[in-house]
Amino acid sequence: MRRLMIFVMTMILVGCAAFQPYQATQPIEKDTLNLGALSLTSSVELYIIENEEQITASLEALHLPVPHIVFEATAEDKRQIQCLARNIYWEASNEPSRGKVAVAQVTVNRAADDRFADDICGVVYERDRVKVRGRMRTVCQFSWTCMSVKNKTPQNSDNWDDAVQIAQKFVLDGTSLPELEEALFYHAARIHPRWARQMVKIERIGNHIFYREKQKQTGIYLASN
Repeated sequence: MRRLMIFVMTMILVGCAAFQPYQATQPIEKDTLNLGALSLTSSVELYIIENEEQITASLEALHLPVPHIVFEATAEDKRQIQCLARNIYWEASNEPSRGKVAVAQVTVNRAADDRFADDICGVVYERDRVKVRGRMRTVCQFSWTCMSVKNKTPQNSDNWDDAVQIAQKFVLDGTSLPELEEALFYHAARIHPRWARQMVKIERIGNHIFYREKQKQTGIYLASN
């Protein structure tokens, strides 16, 4: 339904000459991976996300109804893109492109698993209460969300642009990294967490090692990175 509404919106925009062809996300300079540009439908959706005020003004000037259902849908996509981009940025800014994509893949995998939160933002900011040495502690699934950086604006514009581009591909186009479609966990290569012994190593990408489960488990997990 949302895609249909966006398509209708596109036709309105084209018919009113309000829509200029949006320059879809350019491919990230390849080091180990090239994601390619956004699909046409996703490019239109991204245009709507980034130009809502202009589009609304154009429609109102032509006395056309403003399709709030479209803006509500794209607003939610914008929120998910921001959450995923922040996770990529703070978790993998110094990683190669494929390492950034791998972090995005784990995040999306968790959102699709009913043992984690239902959407990307929920997964990124998920916290658990666990007992450590007899005391209950709050554990962040992604450590940066428990640190002061969670409220900071990313400073490295190139890394932030990369993170946003990758997030757009995952949220709008459903991009995936097939070899990591079962990956739910990773950690920095410099550490050796106990939980990793119960997992199956998939591969090391940059400074992170990615894992899948030996078999489906139940319950809540400790932070994995």
